[in-house]
Amino acid sequence: MQNYLTKNAPLDMDKWREIIDGWSESGESQKAYCQRLDVNWHTFSYARSKLSQQAKPKAQFMPLRVKYNEEEKESPPSTIVLENPHGFKMHVPTSLSLEQLAKLFKLSGWNDA
Repeated sequence: MQNYLTKNAPLDMDKWREIIDGWSESGESQKAYCQRLDVNWHTFSYARSKLSQQAKPKAQFMPLRVKYNEEEKESPPSTIVLENPHGFKMHVPTSLSLEQLAKLFKLSGWNDA
């Protein structure tokens, strides 16, 4: 195990995937599993987080339907309402700059904004 865990060496993610898969099947705590294999727990945690980031699907744009009533066609609205399929609504002021909008999306969990 020690041969690819040397300090500042790049992680061999295929090896770490095997180690992490072994841990998930073992039923042991992470620390106990790492101690048994003589693996650094902090490196294990880091590799596990990197592999889980790789496994997450990238955010994708969804189709947008714009609904206007007769009043809004003549005078643009001051807010835009975004609604997801679960009924969550976000009221976004149209006066936000692109930077502010990106921050808002990141704060609301849309990390790829």
